[in-house]
Amino acid sequence: MTKQRPRIAKERVIFLLREGYQRQDIAKLLGIGRTTLWRRMKDWGLDKDEAANMDAAALTEMRKTGMSWREIANVMGVCPRHVFRLRRDLEAKAGIVIE
Repeated sequence: MTKQRPRIAKERVIFLLREGYQRQDIAKLLGIGRTTLWRRMKDWGLDKDEAANMDAAALTEMRKTGMSWREIANVMGVCPRHVFRLRRDLEAKAGIVIE
């Protein structure tokens, strides 16, 4: 029997990187090894610097798929209020409108 890969939400990793968490801490939070996290980030073509800039794109893409703000919060592992604040900050700083 083959071993299944642990499910890791890319958006959650991006969010945690954006919040300033170290990769080692993110791996602990997700219950995986740090090399597993690094390997998965490499598979996604994601490095720490890129992740910080992907929040607006990630939120926009999730909204385009029809996800509610509450569902997005669940994916990111935060309360919906935090997602609203993140949205507000992105709109204010970057002039990006996320509907």
